[in-house]
Amino acid sequence: IWPSIWDSAGNAPSALDAPQPKAVVVKAVHTEPFRARGNVILQNNLELFLQGLSFLEQLSADYVPTYLILTHARHPLAKRIKKEVAGLAWIRPIFVPLTYPLSNNRYLWQCLRQSEQNLQVSDSVWFLDIQAVLDIARCLGQGLVPSRRIITLGGPGYPKGKHLSVPIGTSLSSLC
Repeated sequence: IWPSIWDSAGNAPSALDAPQPKAVVVKAVHTEPFRARGNVILQNNLELFLQGLSFLEQLSADYVPTYLILTHARHPLAKRIKKEVAGLAWIRPIFVPLTYPLSNNRYLWQCLRQSEQNLQVSDSVWFLDIQAVLDIARCLGQGLVPSRRIITLGGPGYPKGKHLSVPIGTSLSSLC
């Protein structure tokens, strides 16, 4: 799971001996090619996702806020997530418009520092996507090693569009 965590302090996956983060950012939005959007992944995995968020909180040594980046506050899935995390002070849903480069960690880190005055450039903030949170839930809750990712095929090269669950490391040539 560690390669799925991007650390703002090192601009790379977080090291196992890295200091505790000052915050965790869970990205439920993607604007990059081949990345499945959050609602596609969550529609069948919401309970597992919520369990993964719970594990994130338990793994933190101190109170560490978790910023959940979502779009479309009125979307039924977003409303359900907001309802499920209501009362959990450590989870802070943030609704942002779906614009490029929203899934870029550096861009999100800049936006977060502008809105959260307690975060400094030198702070360690971990960034994960929804699939990493699901992997944490499967690993810690079910003892399963992460082995698959949901990807998206579409655009002019694949006009029918499709979401696929593929083994991690599947080459693009194998998908085509």
